[in-house]
Amino acid sequence: MTRSEPSVFYDVETRAVSGVVPTRDQAREMLRALLTDRFRLEVHAESRELPVYALVVGGHGPRLDGGGESPCGDSPNATMRAGPGLFASCGPTTSMAQLAVTLGREVDRAVVDRTGLTGTYAFRLQWHPEGAPPRAEAPPLIFTAIQEQLGLKLEPQRLPVEVLAIDRAERPSPN
Repeated sequence: MTRSEPSVFYDVETRAVSGVVPTRDQAREMLRALLTDRFRLEVHAESRELPVYALVVGGHGPRLDGGGESPCGDSPNATMRAGPGLFASCGPTTSMAQLAVTLGREVDRAVVDRTGLTGTYAFRLQWHPEGAPPRAEAPPLIFTAIQEQLGLKLEPQRLPVEVLAIDRAERPSPN
């Protein structure tokens, strides 16, 4: 049985040691320690079967690597460009697992890589963001753009997904 309470939001402010910039993994560990200490947060990982999109290769095969030219134009030092309706991997630096995570931020559920492609790729994906005002010569919506531009597609499926389940959380004490 779960108990539902109204949402409460907190501003959490932290400071690293002067002059030290933590790595992503160090920052995650620091956040985990803070949440455990201040909110008495206890969690465990479990697998749940959830609706996801499987990223698969389309019927005509993948169209990746940008045709030999940089998908980012004349930006020689760029490795990636992203924005509303745009994701470009400027050199062969993006794996399909990374693309799946990025696409998951743009659609209504997680995306799981099921392409079987193991390399890293350069590509440009441009789509018309859902809810954006219509315009002449707009690129297609994201599902169509993935098929037309990358030769991949998103198939709805139910798959086991690792999730964090909250066992305990308390309101923090004042500073």
